[in-house]
Amino acid sequence: MFARVIILFAIALATFDQAAAGQLTESKRTFMVEDSIEMTRIIDPDVRYSSIYAPKIQVSPDRKYFAIATRKGNLATGKNDYTLILYQSDEVLAFVNETDNSKGKSDFPKGRVLVRVSTSLNEAAFQQLAWVDDSQALAFIGWFDPQDGDTSGQVYKLDINSNHIQKLTNHPRSVTRFALNSTSQKILYASSVSRRNEDGDKTSYLAGVRNINHIVNPDWEYPEPAVQYYIQTIGRPGHSQAVGQVYKGFFQPNIWLSPNGGKAVVVTARNNPPRHWLDGYDHLKSDFGRIALEGFDEDTMMPREDLTTQYGLIDISNASIRPVFDAPTGLWVAGQVGALWLPDSASVILANTALPLDSADAKENKGRHQKFSTVEYNLNTGFITHIIDHAAKESVLGPGAIANSGTSGGRFFGFSIDSTGLLKIEQLAKRENLPDTYFEKKNGLWVQLTAPLSERSPDNNDRLDIAIQQDANIPPELMATDNITERKRVISDFNPLFRNLTFGKVVATNWEDQTGRHWQGGIVYPPNLEEGKKYPLVIQTHGFYPKQFLIDGPNDVASAFAAQALANNGMVVLQMQNLEAPQDRNSRLHYQKGFEAAIDHMDVSGLIEREKVGLIGWSATGLDVQQMLLHSEYPIAAATIADSYNIGVFGYVNQFGARAPGMAHIEEIAGGVVPWGGELDSWVANNPTLHLDRLKTPLRYEQYENNLSSWWGTYAFLRRQHKPVEYFVFNDASHQIMKPAHRLSSQQGNVDWFSFWLKDEEDLDPAKADQYKRWHKLREQQEKSVPAAIAARKRADAEKANRARYREWLNSQTAANDDDAMDIDVVVCQ
Repeated sequence: MFARVIILFAIALATFDQAAAGQLTESKRTFMVEDSIEMTRIIDPDVRYSSIYAPKIQVSPDRKYFAIATRKGNLATGKNDYTLILYQSDEVLAFVNETDNSKGKSDFPKGRVLVRVSTSLNEAAFQQLAWVDDSQALAFIGWFDPQDGDTSGQVYKLDINSNHIQKLTNHPRSVTRFALNSTSQKILYASSVSRRNEDGDKTSYLAGVRNINHIVNPDWEYPEPAVQYYIQTIGRPGHSQAVGQVYKGFFQPNIWLSPNGGKAVVVTARNNPPRHWLDGYDHLKSDFGRIALEGFDEDTMMPREDLTTQYGLIDISNASIRPVFDAPTGLWVAGQVGALWLPDSASVILANTALPLDSADAKENKGRHQKFSTVEYNLNTGFITHIIDHAAKESVLGPGAIANSGTSGGRFFGFSIDSTGLLKIEQLAKRENLPDTYFEKKNGLWVQLTAPLSERSPDNNDRLDIAIQQDANIPPELMATDNITERKRVISDFNPLFRNLTFGKVVATNWEDQTGRHWQGGIVYPPNLEEGKKYPLVIQTHGFYPKQFLIDGPNDVASAFAAQALANNGMVVLQMQNLEAPQDRNSRLHYQKGFEAAIDHMDVSGLIEREKVGLIGWSATGLDVQQMLLHSEYPIAAATIADSYNIGVFGYVNQFGARAPGMAHIEEIAGGVVPWGGELDSWVANNPTLHLDRLKTPLRYEQYENNLSSWWGTYAFLRRQHKPVEYFVFNDASHQIMKPAHRLSSQQGNVDWFSFWLKDEEDLDPAKADQYKRWHKLREQQEKSVPAAIAARKRADAEKANRARYREWLNSQTAANDDDAMDIDVVVCQ
């Protein structure tokens, strides 16, 4: 196997060397963190998916225009600059079919800038772009720096002919989703309801079942804000009518308005799922669901309000709402959710939903227990027409969840229907998009097309296709295709300065750990790679997507990640795939095996220094990095964990008053035990913060959101043990950091951090003198703590072996006693 790895690696290096030979010239400048921050990025106005999927182009219904939004960090102002750009389809088609090859980038179609906005917020300025007024206007949720007490996050309408902007809502809180109908002059929108601690203004009050963050900061809204839907007449901002009840829970609201404006499909939370749901649907029977929904403990936790959602149907005429049918959606289980109305407004296609368990066919009912499907629902008859099934995530809700492995498709993430009624469904496999699936309706049934789509003759309405062209090495640009002439051309040049910068080549790689689990990642090589030289390695977590440009982190996530800047500073970077499993004991062990196998995989080629490996974890993968640092014998020279959660002692008590399963979930992760009585020893054995004496690695922690982080306990323990650790607090930051100053502090801080520990290099900037003074002290602490950490690991291994021998002896004694008891019973019977 190693021989095969070496051969594949040699091929990859040869390919890279050929590309690099023409890439590096003396005129090129080394890529820096600032270049990542100031990159012009095409952003997805549907921000719910901006860190999950590639952006989508907003094409007008009449196909005459398309619009995009871009973001560019501005370090000089400390703000993000946003631009909304409009293109005319006929101009783009003319350019695509231009035969004059002498025309270059300066002759690209000139998109018209509709509006420019600079904001200092942690939100994108333009969200949820929607075409309205017969393709003559764009509506969106605008997040602008508040002025004169205005509330940001309101609905605006922009006339594309006059560039006049009209504010349509003036809600006391930010709007999170909306839909409007110009004919009926109605807006249906969703907004949050405050969850602040109203007792926080009192002289004194009973704490009850509250999270500590709610006590120290009454304005901290936890659990996440609940959702309320509203109806408003256009032209009457501030006058709205609430629809239905408040829907609690952490889910993104969705609104799909019928073409005639009379009805709308929305997503609602089923705060108290019925018994037949819990008994019937397999994905609700997982360990996580069992603890959260059935093991709810009102003395320690808040109710769980977001595990079950369902489609609801709103009648605009009377502001009423009812369930579409009696079944949960597959949100968080089998991908995203979505609805498409047919032109008659009498039927709607619903994606990623379970089906009611009311079929007269027992076999069909049994199949619905773990099935998620796209279906057509007729409002007049209530009839459900099946279209396609979707696969569920592997163990999405915890150990024991059904993976629905028998379904051939992937997880749903998007669909569309064209003017001819052709339905396109997009699905996602574990690592990349599956081929699109097409359906057309024949005799009342949806039939999947067997012939290639290219055999269908497009008409002028569907002639132009706009997509985003990119891969791991190519920055995103707009690609236009004429579906009739089949000519295609890139029509944008958003980052011309990149041609003057050195980029490390990204090459996809695969490996296998000792358990047989397959892993995928992307290797980012230093631009000036030297044959025979060994380099430090930094492993970045949270996903690798071969079809997306890798500049800092996966899917435009910049929090702590700095792939190209690290590579340009003489380090090899491995961007590592994410596991589908949640953060339970098994997934952390799987990640440890994956990390170890990745290091072996990279070491076989002779490319890296085994003793100079760094790890970066963010959000969920912070626990996996901690697992590696405490339990692996593989040397890790430095690590960063950014804005993660923690299952240690402080993390455990910090879950009091949180949503179910809260503290019970951490007990489950610790082995199903509690930290008292006869189970205390088992708790201690499984709790990471009680074994920090094993830590040999310098650790940098970054806290973004404004709360009492569960990592504070780990930090305090490490400081008390004089371990090398630093804890950075980012004021007014978001979990996925957005502000240029925050990104510079995090990304450049990590480039400095890993350069110091992996390369023994320091930035000579006088402004950083205090930083290196601290780090030299940390190095002294690390040198002193390594022998103690090694001894602690030996003691832990010995204790583990002793416990194993004791269990083996105990089992043998139990077996012997059982045999004796059986002999006695026989004697008595005689």
